[in-house]
Amino acid sequence: GKNGKPKPPEPSLPLTINDRTRVHWRVVARLTKYWRGEAKRLAAARGIPPCQRIRVTATIHHRVKVRVDESGERERIKALVDGLVDAGVVPDDTREFVEYGPVHSMFGQAHGVVILIEALAAVERDERNGEG
Repeated sequence: GKNGKPKPPEPSLPLTINDRTRVHWRVVARLTKYWRGEAKRLAAARGIPPCQRIRVTATIHHRVKVRVDESGERERIKALVDGLVDAGVVPDDTREFVEYGPVHSMFGQAHGVVILIEALAAVERDERNGEG
């Protein structure tokens, strides 16, 4: 960016943890709100029904080949999963309700994210320790 300041991330991809440390918190909040809202809006528009449990698999599309690590790419879909919770697809984003599948990276295409949401059977909770 100008004056040696980091360029704000484009809203065409959700943020990674590295993005969050390089930009102002207001930019992070604005972009997180945008992606969370988009996931909620699209879930409603696509008619995704409430589920007991889901698996979320994602493909992150990058314009150019960049070094990526799966944990950074996985961080990108956090706001999207929060939007699914807001849309009523699942009651919470804990392991009881959300299973994360692989996060793939593709290069040479326009920026974007494609998520696959699969309905799963509910996990029986162990009432003694609260784990599934």
